[in-house]
Formats: sequence, structure tokens, C-alpha cells
Amino acid sequence: MAVPEETPYIEYVANGSTTEFALGFYCINDSELIVTINEIEPLVGEWELIDGYIKFLIAPPVNSLIAIKRNSTLSRTSDYQTYDNSLRPQSINVDFDQIWRVLQEFALQNSLTQIKFQELIDQLINGNINGLPAEILARIAGDAANSILINQEALRAYSVEQNLEYSVQVEKDRAIEAEQNLQTQVNVIGVGNKGYKTYALMDADKANIPANFKVTVTNDATSSNNGDWQWDGVVFTKSVYDPITQSNNFTKSLLPTVLRENMYNSANNTSGFYLRPADGFIIGQAGNAITSVAVEAGKTYALYAADVRSAYLIVSYSTTNSVSGGKQNTLATLNSTADPNIKTFTVPANMKFAFINVLWPNFSFDIRGSLVVQEGSTIEYVVKQANGVGVFDSSAQKRLDDLDAAGVVVRSDVLPSYTGPAVAKVAHTGLNVTPANGLLRTATGTDIAQFNITEGKRYLIKAPDLRAAYVAVSVSPTTDVFGGKPQTLVTLTEIDATTKIFTAPPNMKSACINTLWSNFTLDIRTTLVIEELEALEVTKILGVPVTDKAAQQKIKALEDGGAGSGYVSILKNKSVVWIGDSITDDANGWATKRYHDIIVETVGGMTTQNLGVSSSGFGNRTTAASYITLENPDYIIPFMGTNDFGVLNRERNASGLAYEMGDFLSSTHLTVSGAINLTLTNIFAAYPLAKIGIITPLPRGTRAGGIEFPSPNWGENPPKNVDGVSLEDIANELIRYAKHYSLPILDLYHHSNFKAWSIPFQNACMTDGVHPNDLGHAIIGQKILKFMESL
Repeated sequence: MAVPEETPYIEYVANGSTTEFALGFYCINDSELIVTINEIEPLVGEWELIDGYIKFLIAPPVNSLIAIKRNSTLSRTSDYQTYDNSLRPQSINVDFDQIWRVLQEFALQNSLTQIKFQELIDQLINGNINGLPAEILARIAGDAANSILINQEALRAYSVEQNLEYSVQVEKDRAIEAEQNLQTQVNVIGVGNKGYKTYALMDADKANIPANFKVTVTNDATSSNNGDWQWDGVVFTKSVYDPITQSNNFTKSLLPTVLRENMYNSANNTSGFYLRPADGFIIGQAGNAITSVAVEAGKTYALYAADVRSAYLIVSYSTTNSVSGGKQNTLATLNSTADPNIKTFTVPANMKFAFINVLWPNFSFDIRGSLVVQEGSTIEYVVKQANGVGVFDSSAQKRLDDLDAAGVVVRSDVLPSYTGPAVAKVAHTGLNVTPANGLLRTATGTDIAQFNITEGKRYLIKAPDLRAAYVAVSVSPTTDVFGGKPQTLVTLTEIDATTKIFTAPPNMKSACINTLWSNFTLDIRTTLVIEELEALEVTKILGVPVTDKAAQQKIKALEDGGAGSGYVSILKNKSVVWIGDSITDDANGWATKRYHDIIVETVGGMTTQNLGVSSSGFGNRTTAASYITLENPDYIIPFMGTNDFGVLNRERNASGLAYEMGDFLSSTHLTVSGAINLTLTNIFAAYPLAKIGIITPLPRGTRAGGIEFPSPNWGENPPKNVDGVSLEDIANELIRYAKHYSLPILDLYHHSNFKAWSIPFQNACMTDGVHPNDLGHAIIGQKILKFMESL
């Protein structure tokens, strides 16, 4: 094609919010671009070239200089021959276009060099023309030196005056303080410590009470008014050293209260969204965050937060837990209570989830660390320990003793299980649990292991070296790990020399344990095993096994395929990210309810992020992992490939580029296999603990159309595109990667029950031969649900 006259270089000044910057010149390959922010190249993956724009993952800082320069490759891969029909106008044009673009870049570089050279010449010439005789320069220098001496003398004199003024003020303040102390002593001797029977009498006589005087109230009907008060001349302040206050504080220290429960879980936070105050709709906004809580229709819930400004503390309802920009939630009404920081709301019919704004940085709104949600009309606290000892319910113990005496429950029927599933651990180098107080501190030659815990469950620790002085465990209500983080030390109960146990305290979610301490020859990094144990349970009454009918009904429902009442999926309350094309994308009209909507509605309680983008495939989604905003998602489901066969292949060929299958295990977006591998490895690196399930593309039906680029693709050995790749080739390549990386895969190309050759089936389930409608999504929705439950 013709090459227009253009400058392959452009600069922008960032405004702190814009993430997209137009090239202004021709370039289709990001490997031929040099992008800098303040003359520093960003890391790989922080930007990508899409549709003639440089798109940054995060907006560059305000006033930073963005420079974009084309740097075309100087190599040529084409090799024209007279015998293989390779000497074609299209191929020759591609090479000539490349030559012209390189010439444009040479011209740009030459112009920049001439400008720099001219600046240097101007500096040298102007220096000689502006030169002055030595005598004049000397006089000017002398005047400058005299000015410096005069200024120094003025500064010295000013300093002396300031010191003298300060000394006078100090002496004045000392005299005033001495007079005030003398007056206070006179007042004490003359008046004494005043005492009043009621607070009202004390307040009525305040005109006669000297400032900074202690006053005592003894017999007020309101007990909180009794005690010592400090009068500062304006207001009375209750003394913290008052005996009643001290007694209350001491009692509270022995009987600490903890939250009865907190339905809010920070793991359900979703970044990049907020609830619009006017209607409760979910709106996309970088920097903001919302959370969701599973609720029941007709029930009332109490909400506590440190910041309850009505303009930002917004609650709205939905029947699903999915999060997407523009989702039309139902705005909730928050009711005030006697405590200004506690609000209540009642869930309307059919609603299953409550969404809450938790972060709005533009208005300094951040309740992520203070939010509490409980069922009921207030926030309740309970006492679980007294002076460090578990609370003993004498009435309950008496009833248990009676049952024991009657032989209803015997010791052998209470299972003290010391076996359970192993707990996953995450290693952190250079950190140490302080044995004295549980604080996480940084230290050379130390490691810790972090693992998640559940309140009330027991955790068994096994290792050949469990010396109490060094193997310490501390817990926290949050899962983040960093040096200087305060945590609560727990007591490890010894079972034997190599086994200890502890019970997770209330409201705690994470635990850390020392695994390496070089100075004391502690190293249990490879031998440490942690198992999660269930609480003690009664299995028999009067020798008869206990049968939980409700549990049996749920098990029966599971055995019946989940359709029965009480069905509980393993996916409930889990988080999942869908990565896909127009079959996954909500923003088109191919269906009103997609496979992921069916899964979320069936399971309930799921937190999801939809990364479906129409007309996309592995070839332009290699950095999809960088767009995930869910914190540590449980599942990531890539479902793409049909556009790598069709749309992407056509677009690249139209630009004179091939899009072939390429080499297995290569890492490049320029080939199908390389793009698949690069997409997967980026997900592995960003979310190593997520469960990943690959789904192959559906077959393309006979109604898909296409001649030059064969679109219908189903069955064995279907037609290939111009680069020799069929849809079955892509499905088989995905299967190959799943085997290589030990990943589960759902093969919808070969086993979807989509009859791509049947016109009646396509009319009913995929009207254009490619996109499933509601009925088609119902078919694959159940298959994908069962597939995910097996991961």
C-alpha cells in the first residue's frame, strides 16, 4: 500500500487519568515501538498496542512526559523466488513499505541531530560575543563580594537581637508561671478539694471553682456522674484516674468483648467500581471498590462503619452477585439507630445480595477496615474469655453431666479427631514471628509460612523440630503479610515432641509460623505439615448413630444433580473470573442469559468478574491477567479460540501479516500456539493459587458462512483458514497445553452436544451458527457448572 508522509514520533504530557494515547503514525506491531515515561521504559505488560492506541494498564503520573517512537526492524524474512510464485505485488509492497518507514525514522533522527548540533554552535558563538573585559568583570565580582559581607553583618546583628528578645521572653514566662503556681497553692490552702452531692450542684457553683481544680461528685442518681472531675475554667472533664473509671477499664480488660459475627469479608471486595448514590447502579471507576454480602429477603441487617456519610455509604440489592459496569441494582434505604455509626436495612423480596461502597478515595471514604455487617437490628458483641480463660457455662455443663450420667452421650462418642486435610502454605522470606508478642518483623536468615484459618477450627502442626522458643504462631483478622504488622500470639498445646495444636480465635483469618531461623539452626520449611481439624462432635446418643435429616436431604439433592431443594455447590461463596469473547461478553444481543449467569444463579453467593470482549481471542488477550480486579480469585476460566480461527486471522492477513499455528511452548502473540501459552503463563504468574479450567471453542455451524476464509468448522478435518489452521487444530492445541500444564479442560468442540451440521439445531440454539442463544447457553451452562465443580 502507499506510505503517507508522517513523523514516527509523538509526545504527550500526562494528566494523571488518561490511559490511552494515539500513535498518530502507522505501526501494527508493538515490538517496533519504543515507549517511555519521563525517558524510562515501562515494564513489559504495563502497556499494549490496540487499534492505533498505546493503552496503559495504569494511567501515567500527572505532568509526566509520554514519548512514543517507532523503531522498525531492519531484518527481512521474505525470500523471493522465480519458481514458487512468491514474487507477488502484495509481498513486494510489504517490503517496500518497511523500507519507507525506516527512511522516515532515519529522517527523524537526522532532524533531531541537526537541532542538537545547532544548539551547541549557538552556545559557543554567543559565549564569545557576550564576553566582557577582565577589569569590568573584576569590578562586578568585587561589588558582589561587598554585598555578601554587608548581608552577613546584617544577618549577624539580626541574630543577636533575636537571641536577646528570646531571653527576655523566657524570663517573662518563668515569672508568670511562678505567679500562677503560687496562686494555685494559695487557692488549695484557702478552699481545698470541693465535693458536691450531685453534678447539677457542682455545675451551678462553677463560678466559684478555681481553674485546674479537682472536684468530686458523690451521690448523683446517675452513676456515671459520680467521681472526680477536672475543671479547666470552661468545662468539666471526667478524670481517667477516677476509681469507678479505673474499675470499669480493669473489668473490660479481663472480659474482652468480640464481635458475635461479621458477614463482611474483604476477600469479596471488587476494585474499579462504585455504587451510584442516586440509584445504586454499579458504575466503573478506577480507584474505588465495592463489596457484596449474601442476604435473605425479609430479614433486617445492621451495618457499622467508622464513616457513615450518606453521600458515599450506599447499599443496593441484586438477585445475583455478578459485578459489571452499568448493572442496575436496587437502591436500599438505610435507617438510623441510637448509635450514629450503626445503620439498618431490610432486604426486599427476591433479593439475595447486598452491595456496599467500601472505598471512594476522591472523598477520603474508606471503611474496608471498620465495616461490620450482622443479621439483626444492632451490632452484638459477646464475651468468650475471662482473664484469658474460656468462659464456663455452669448450666450447660450440668446438663452435659446429666447426659453423661444417663449414658446418653459417652466419651467414645465424642471424636477427638487428630487427622484432617493438609492446609496450603505460602512462604515469605526475610520475615519472623516475634515469640514474645507475635509481631511480624523483618530479619535476615528467617522465613515464615502463612496459611488461612477459620474461627473455631483446630490446626495440627507437625514437624521434627518444634522448639517453643523459636516455633511461634501468631494470627490476624487480615491475610496481608508485611514487616512490622502486629499480630496476636496463640498458645500451642503439645501433643507429643513433634506435634502441637491450637484453635483459631474469634474473627481471625490468617496465621503465620516460623519455618527458618538460621541463627538457632531451625529449618522446617520442607518438613512442616499443617492439618485442619473439625471441632469435636457427638456421633451417637444412647448408642444410636445421629442422623441429620437436613444434611441427608442436601446430600440426596447433590446426588440427584443439584436440582433438588437444599442444593449446595462447592462453588458457593467462591470468586471466579470469566475470560472470553462475544459468547462470554454481556454487551451484545446474542443472548439475554449466558452460561455464567446460569451458573451464578444456580449456585448462589458467587463473586464474579466478566472479562468477555467481543471479537477477541488469545492473539490479542495475552495480558488478560493484568485486567483482573478480584483479590485472589478462586477460579479463572479461559473460554476463547473461535476468533483466533476467524476474525483475528482475517485482520492480520489484511495487514500483510500471517497468523499461523506456530511452535508449541513458544511465547508470542504473533502465532496461535504462542498466544495461548503466553496468556496461560501470565495467569500462572499473577495468580499461582487460582484453579484454572480451560474450555475449548464450540464448533462453528454451517450457517456461519464464508468462502475465502472458511467459517463453518465442525467435526474432523474441517476446512482450514488461509494460514492452514482449523478450529479443530486450535481445540487440539488447547488440549495439548492442558496436558502439558496438568490443567483440567472441557472439550466443547468435540463433546458439547452442539449439532453444528444441523440447520434445525442451529435455528433453535445458535441462529448465526457461531453464537449460542438462551437455549444454547442453557446447554453449555450445565456442562460448565459440572466441569467447575470437578476442578
